[in-house]
Amino acid sequence: MDTLIAWLSTHNIVLMLVIAVAVMIAYFIFKRLMKLALLCSLAALGVAGYFYLKQPGRTWKDVDEAWRKTRTSTVKVVETGRKTYEKGKDVYQKGMKFSDSLDSLMGKESGKQSE
Repeated sequence: MDTLIAWLSTHNIVLMLVIAVAVMIAYFIFKRLMKLALLCSLAALGVAGYFYLKQPGRTWKDVDEAWRKTRTSTVKVVETGRKTYEKGKDVYQKGMKFSDSLDSLMGKESGKQSE
């Protein structure tokens, strides 16, 4: 291992190629995460630029206010999603019970279809 490190330190071009290959591998592994991070940073820069051009003195106050609104809206959406999921789960359970009761009334076994 020491000889490899010594050889790479004497051959800088090979070291740069190894680093470039490592970066490319990391890029392809984390491509989606990188795209999301880039998209979020571009959106944040766009919002900050909009507020700066709109009223230069109030930029940070407006960005902070937009962040708070986004945070509260996200919390509301998550809570609504949780309620919807729970309600859907209840409806599914009731549907399964209803289906089982119909199957038992018709003389079919639950989960199997008669031929």
